[in-house]
Amino acid sequence: MKTEELSVKLIIGPLSVDLGAEVVCNIVDNLEDNDFYMEFFAELAKSPSYRVRAAVASKDSLDRDTVDRLANDSEVEVLRNLIRSRAAHANLGDEQLIGFLEKDAELAAWIAADIGSFEVANTQKLAELLLNNPDPAIRYRLASNSGTPKSILRKLTKDADPSVANAAKDSIR
Repeated sequence: MKTEELSVKLIIGPLSVDLGAEVVCNIVDNLEDNDFYMEFFAELAKSPSYRVRAAVASKDSLDRDTVDRLANDSEVEVLRNLIRSRAAHANLGDEQLIGFLEKDAELAAWIAADIGSFEVANTQKLAELLLNNPDPAIRYRLASNSGTPKSILRKLTKDADPSVANAAKDSIR
């Protein structure tokens, strides 16, 4: 991901001071998560600091372009924060989510746990990919999710891992 130079200043009356990345990260963490700050979050998503981008990614008030920018980030911490945000659930599509599945087991586990909440993604397609994941912890998250398509849950009832099979049976009930 290409980042841009970013200058953040604190201005109080006639005085101003440049703020470093750590201070900016703390400010992002403490800003209210609402649409008023959406444009600020969009600019801060361009920061060369992965910590600032990760703080922005954890916000729910992100526009589509900011979600897309962050979804292409090379830092897994940014992606992990993004996958938990409502903005990601409203905007991420199949290709982006499939890319996440291939990058990191924790990302795959979060997607499996929230499979039914991705608004523009093909839940069936994602669930089929997760169904074949070799990690039983990821399949367990999928099996434990009531938003998982019933056809996938039925397949998971026959999973080799007993915890996965039992979780799928419980979810079907």
